[in-house]
Amino acid sequence: MRVPGKNTLLLFLLFEVSFTMACKKDKQPSKTILVEVPPEIEVPQKNYIPIQLGSGRSQMKLSYTSNHSISKIEYADGSSTVMSYTTDGKPFGLSRYNGKTLVFSNEYILDKNGIVVSVYQYILNEQGFNAIGHYDMTYNTQQQLIAVSYYDRYDKLLSDQHRTYDAIGNLTSEKSNSAELTTDYLYDDKNGLFKNVKYAWLLSVEKENKLFLSVLNNIRQCNYSLMPDSNQNFSYIYNINKYPETVSSTAKGITSSIAVTYLAIETSQ
Repeated sequence: MRVPGKNTLLLFLLFEVSFTMACKKDKQPSKTILVEVPPEIEVPQKNYIPIQLGSGRSQMKLSYTSNHSISKIEYADGSSTVMSYTTDGKPFGLSRYNGKTLVFSNEYILDKNGIVVSVYQYILNEQGFNAIGHYDMTYNTQQQLIAVSYYDRYDKLLSDQHRTYDAIGNLTSEKSNSAELTTDYLYDDKNGLFKNVKYAWLLSVEKENKLFLSVLNNIRQCNYSLMPDSNQNFSYIYNINKYPETVSSTAKGITSSIAVTYLAIETSQ
């Protein structure tokens, strides 16, 4: 049997040492590289008031006072609604026009705290202003309107309407012995169309448009328990600040959609 020479044995030992060192090097744990992720920058939300809803025959333009109360609503058919206020910004009256002709007027009666407690209604004809009735308004301790009592021109009670609210403050029901005044409401969880508009709720009492209920959140359903054929559903597409930019309304199987144009404002909120 041949005995390896010194040179062969030396090469074998060098190979053994190199292989062992390579294995140890391969078994070393890999280093963890930490990458610092910059914090997400929160973009401040903008506040808006709507200045136009729809276009063409469905167009509704809105003008405002300096404190973001609605001063005028102009409709595509040439009619309009004008709101007037006291020097300190409280509701004073409402007038409706066909073109330039005044046809209807409301007078708001305020209590000592500047809250609307009664509304006297008049129509204008060839004989001048004629009273057609009034309604009285009752509030809870949160200054939410909880009851409306309607009277004719002779102060005879016509109907009582009772209103309830959810925990957030959205109006959820209007209950009355009058079919057209008995309604249940559901809302979304986004910024209301008229969130930054003062006294928008008063225009909902005036039955100006169901969308004026969209103050805190946006109205999704109006359900008339005694007149189900009049039920109305709403759906929305929202902008980046979670305000409706498109409003779709469905009633009696017909759906219509309108776009909303806003004005960005500064608020004290």
